[in-house]
Amino acid sequence: YSHLTVEEQRELFLWKYRDISRESVTDMMKEFMKHDIGQKGHLDEHEAMMLMEHRGIVKTAKELREMMSTMDIDKNHKLSFVEWCCAFFERSYEELNNFSDEDARQAALLTAKSMGEEARKLELEIEAARLAKELEAQQRAEALERESKMTGVAGMRAFFFRQVEGATDVTKTNEQQIKEEAARRKALREAKLKMTEAIQN
Repeated sequence: YSHLTVEEQRELFLWKYRDISRESVTDMMKEFMKHDIGQKGHLDEHEAMMLMEHRGIVKTAKELREMMSTMDIDKNHKLSFVEWCCAFFERSYEELNNFSDEDARQAALLTAKSMGEEARKLELEIEAARLAKELEAQQRAEALERESKMTGVAGMRAFFFRQVEGATDVTKTNEQQIKEEAARRKALREAKLKMTEAIQN
């Protein structure tokens, strides 16, 4: 799977093993990518051993090499994200590669790649919306801090401005934000469903 990005490998794994949550695989992917020094999409033996140590798997160097050898199913001395997930979540690597023919395998890989790109785009949108909301909250807090130090006419103006602002329907804005977030998450679920349907057809 060295020709697939880590995100594409994640989508392929999630397509095959639907009982595992996207969140747990995504968390695992982030940890995996932190140890992939050159962002190659796989870990060499040293990086894989560092990941195992980071996860609290305390063994001798020899035992870690043996674990690496067991996880390295294709014996290329590299650990792909799919191999890592199969080992960590105790799933069959062979079952993941169980296709009726090469065309079915290529179709599954193509669909996983496409859905990986779509899921990545949606995840970035969700993250951008979260960061925008945090920035807005930070700016509001800073403005309130500045206004709390104002005295006289400026202080009264700021006070009345906030009273008028508080009287407007802020709930609608919150409602809109909740709806937008729900729409993004729904699109992410639909992308997964499309992937499943495309592969089953």
